Amino acid sequence: MANIRQFRKKARTAINNFFRRVPIFPRLFCVMLLLTVVPTTLVTLISFRSYVAEIKENTEHFISLLVGNISVQVKERQETYEQSARAFYSDGEMMDLLEQNALLALEPGFQTNSTYLQNKHLVERRLFDMTESSKYVLNLQFVTDYDQYCMRNSNNEQRGCVLHDLQGFLHSNYYQKTLYEKGYPCWFDTTQVDDLIYKYDYSTSGTLDTLTMTVAVYTPQSRELLGILMYNLDRRFLTQSLTNYAFYGTGNTFLVGRDSVIGTLNPNLKAPLLSDESSIQTRVLAGSSGSFTLEDDGRNLFVSFQKSAKMDLYVVHIVDMDTLLEPAYSIRNKCLFLVFLVLLLYIILARCTARSISDPLRSLVGSMERFGRNEFQERCTVDGRDELTVVSAGFNQMAEDTERMVDEIVTANLRQKTLELSKATAELNALQMQIRPHFLYNTLDLIRWEMIRIVGDESSASRMLDSFCQLMRMSIKKGEELVSVASELEHAQVYLDVVNFRNTEKIQLLTSIEFDTDAFLIPKLTLQPLIENAVVHGFKKHIRPPEIHIRGWQIKNILMITVTDNGRGMPADELDALRRNLSAGEVLEESSIGLRNVNQRFKLRYGDSYGVSVESVQDMGTEITLRLPLSEQGKKEDCI
Repeated sequence: MANIRQFRKKARTAINNFFRRVPIFPRLFCVMLLLTVVPTTLVTLISFRSYVAEIKENTEHFISLLVGNISVQVKERQETYEQSARAFYSDGEMMDLLEQNALLALEPGFQTNSTYLQNKHLVERRLFDMTESSKYVLNLQFVTDYDQYCMRNSNNEQRGCVLHDLQGFLHSNYYQKTLYEKGYPCWFDTTQVDDLIYKYDYSTSGTLDTLTMTVAVYTPQSRELLGILMYNLDRRFLTQSLTNYAFYGTGNTFLVGRDSVIGTLNPNLKAPLLSDESSIQTRVLAGSSGSFTLEDDGRNLFVSFQKSAKMDLYVVHIVDMDTLLEPAYSIRNKCLFLVFLVLLLYIILARCTARSISDPLRSLVGSMERFGRNEFQERCTVDGRDELTVVSAGFNQMAEDTERMVDEIVTANLRQKTLELSKATAELNALQMQIRPHFLYNTLDLIRWEMIRIVGDESSASRMLDSFCQLMRMSIKKGEELVSVASELEHAQVYLDVVNFRNTEKIQLLTSIEFDTDAFLIPKLTLQPLIENAVVHGFKKHIRPPEIHIRGWQIKNILMITVTDNGRGMPADELDALRRNLSAGEVLEESSIGLRNVNQRFKLRYGDSYGVSVESVQDMGTEITLRLPLSEQGKKEDCI
């Protein structure tokens, strides 16, 4: 209970502090807005959303029924021609003629046989009679593996188009699928069929905008294949006969094939259109039926579709929901306009109400602003007996006290900043000097052990002393706090040469630097302590040839340098202790003095966002990362 009361107290305090930071007029305005305008707006929007949702639901249901009905009508139109094809079987005379010609075709020179030609003429005439009453049949022909029968009128004129390449047709998917169906009708969209199959004749209308129905015809007794009956139909037999089923108000209805849009069932030009390249067609062809919504060219569309049972033919209806919902949007806009009028009236009333409070406050605020511009003689005069008069009197007293104390405060601040700057400079110099004796101790220890191990070997000792002298010159060189990356790499290599005098197995130094090492500067004695850390701690009881890899790259205005060894690594608890030592305000462990020195120098020079970070995996190695700002250290020529 005590915790709850404390929480409620803190919450009230936070809310009160928030409102006290808001001017009076906005405060009154927000209260009136919450009490009047906001509820009205919410009710309007909620009602609109409910109305829109109901319209969408009813429309989607209606369109789904519409598409289903059209799909049924398409099926019935196709069955009309399928029945005509079945009548072909019932014509006994026709079947006899075809069987007779099939036997004659087995003999050489059958194409010039008078009986064969007479039978063919009768069949072609009968084909013409079958289509004379249908204005949508462009061509009716009977195709065998040895010849083709094309319909002819009473004047013996060939009508419609003929197969240009009979053998090509016999090897086509149209022929193979027809045979597979064993006498059942097959439907194809042949709009895109090229002249490999069809030839344009003077007496034909071509093959554009066509649907083709094929039926395999067999002998009644032996069920041997006689040929393929082909109907080439103007696809308007589907579109023009179904216009009464289209929903004209806000949408368009389409018949869509696998390769193209076959036709539009209504001429509603204001409604959405469907092209062969539309993403809508791609989604439709991926299923058999369904509906979905999408945004196309800034319009919200609802699409419903259903596949025909006879062929790869889809009935698709597209509705522009924005157009459908225009009446609802009109109602919404009218309601929002009324809300705007209420809001405008409220602003006028609120302004008049708040002026008696806000005007004295503005006067007080103006005096305080001028006082903030060091006009300490400024005083505020507010007549009245309310709280604002008391506040004005308090401000005047504060102005008098502040004018007297400002000089003392400014002087104290300057003195404090001077002391802080002096302290930071001293600490930076101390850290810069701290690393020199630390490294000196380690180097002297190496020399001592080398001299003990090889007493009298002056060449080896002299080489080690020569390297040590180089290190000393680099370490104690005055007048340079920043050196080039190339100089630091050289310093690191010399140090490692000294170390390798003692080691039986030499430590190899690898470098991968992606920037100009002569152009960029870093603080002196940065890389050597990191390499020393790897030598002293990383390669104790190592199990693989020791290597140290220095990498460097630039990320925007940040310079990144990593020092990676393949030594023993550190367990998780040791790594956590090292990270605490690096971030501590004082040295926790003597072993990490070099890393902490580099880290503290970076933070003092560049800020807390930069410095040293350590990652390590036991038995795998350790990686130390340096992060420093390129904008701070600059390029070499800029820092000289």
